[in-house]
Amino acid sequence: GAVAPLDFSDHATQDKLGELVAALELSAWVKPPALDWLGDFQKWALVVSNHTQEVIDSAGRIPPHLFYPWLAEFLAPGSDFAFYANYLSFKRDGSLESAQVMGFHVPLQSTDTFVQAMLDMRALCDAFERTGLSVFPYSEYHIFYEQYAILVPQASMLLFSAIVVILLVMSLLLGNMGLSLPVLLLLTLNQIDLIGIMHLASVHMNGISIINLVMAIGLSVEYLAHIASTYNMALGDHVHKLRVAMASVGSSVVSGGLTTLLGVVVLAFAKYPVFQIYYFRMYLATVLCGSLHGLVLLPVVLGLIDAR
Repeated sequence: GAVAPLDFSDHATQDKLGELVAALELSAWVKPPALDWLGDFQKWALVVSNHTQEVIDSAGRIPPHLFYPWLAEFLAPGSDFAFYANYLSFKRDGSLESAQVMGFHVPLQSTDTFVQAMLDMRALCDAFERTGLSVFPYSEYHIFYEQYAILVPQASMLLFSAIVVILLVMSLLLGNMGLSLPVLLLLTLNQIDLIGIMHLASVHMNGISIINLVMAIGLSVEYLAHIASTYNMALGDHVHKLRVAMASVGSSVVSGGLTTLLGVVVLAFAKYPVFQIYYFRMYLATVLCGSLHGLVLLPVVLGLIDAR
């Protein structure tokens, strides 16, 4: 819709609105024609002018002094164009405050095309913003697909921030950067594995799965931090320290994973698919990946690098 402050009776404004509609209809994402109230109004006015002494210029622009009187007739109940009243908003003084031009998308087959259509419509409106029109595109689909336009950069920022914070906290608590880095590496690998499992398990990337991925970082730390902390405090060579760590907290990590797994399994019997797909599958993958990285891969890595 084109939004005030605008003088819709002004010829320059009418020209800009006409250019906007023409650009909209030329878009690869729009199936012409658009529901153009101003274009139909100008055609109607041209017919009216043939029966009056009033003159419409060659561009079809309506004289400012006739714009609102004729618009009232154009929108009058019983008129063929009365439905356009739903696309116009008037101020208390009777002048137009805002107007809407409706177009229809061509069939969009995938998330990428929905997102690209939304972004291109915004770019088109932004171009007309620079000419003086206050314009924005709206579709009920935009509300849903908005998340996909920012999904990758937003997800990357959230995951990176969470991992950096965990690195700082673990470095402070362990007092050993050489030990914190392997834990960070495994935590990063754990997230990569989860994303791969999401693809195999048909879990789509969206707002819910991104939140679960960020939460998975915190949950997965539990499977790594206890073993790393015990290893750090143990005495002796790295092989002995590994044995102490696994003997001391390995069973606790296993039992913690099993109890979490029991709670997660309940979600498999949920009535609604969203709980089965985005919670059961992702939490199950988080528990399994976290346990394997903490109980299998972390001891191997610590044994190889001898972090001190």
